[in-house]
Amino acid sequence: MPLAVAREVDDAILYLRANEPELGIVVFRSEGDPGAVRAVDALLACHAEDWLVREIRLYWKRVLKRIDMTSRSL
Repeated sequence: MPLAVAREVDDAILYLRANEPELGIVVFRSEGDPGAVRAVDALLACHAEDWLVREIRLYWKRVLKRIDMTSRSL
């Protein structure tokens, strides 16, 4: 699930940057159970040494950096 969310956010950011040049602001809205998010975060932290978990966390880091750079370039 964290990998799927990261991919969807990354795809959306790339789409907006490439296809919506007149866009001036990006607003993120989420829905769901905060407890489930904390549980997934705890699971990822618990298995931080696993190669797949490490790659998912690194991918999230790249996505968050892309969001940061997008906010500076809009």
